Amino acid sequence: MVEIQADEHIKKSLQNAMRNMGIPVHNIEKEGLKGVSDADLLDFVVKKERILLTNDQDFESLAEERKHYGIIFITTQYATVSEIAGEILRLWDQLSPNDFYNSKFYVP
Repeated sequence: MVEIQADEHIKKSLQNAMRNMGIPVHNIEKEGLKGVSDADLLDFVVKKERILLTNDQDFESLAEERKHYGIIFITTQYATVSEIAGEILRLWDQLSPNDFYNSKFYVP
């Protein structure tokens, strides 16, 4: 089963909302990865075959340099937690793991 790895800047309230919707999401602190470089985080996510959830645009260029299992970018700070979680749930329900592979998605 595909799972999501939240970057360290993703609000815990969003992670909890996603879990409540049935989306398996991992917290970076619980993985012992707080403060790691973006490149090291992407390496970890690829090794674990997880989709990365981030609001860090630096992953745009990193994603071009290597294969990955998908990246979901949060593009605004103005959407509510429920709006963002709802958009992620829509993607989660509509796409297969193959659709996420080596792809980037953008949610408000």
